Amino acid sequence: MKPGELVDALPPCGPEHGEPMSTILEDFRRQIVPAATQWNHPGFMAYFATSASGPGILGEMLAATLNMNGMLWKTSPFILSVAASISPRIPGPDADVAKYAMNPG
Repeated sequence: MKPGELVDALPPCGPEHGEPMSTILEDFRRQIVPAATQWNHPGFMAYFATSASGPGILGEMLAATLNMNGMLWKTSPFILSVAASISPRIPGPDADVAKYAMNPG
């Protein structure tokens, strides 16, 4: 895959009418998947943990259901509160979310 190759392969605008799900999934399989870096592949040892396990998929589904943006405490007290309670368990000096994000000012 080269830069611009996928853009050139995609239609310039959306369809006039809805397409069958089989067409959408085939386009996804044929065009999107080959252009995607497989971050969740167990052999891709990068910087991010996989969310492809059963518990990870459930967590992703629940997070997608809420569709929240937790940039600041004011934008989502829930997300920042949960992150602040979990982050002390993560090793590293910059993992403490509360230190950076819980400041309501």
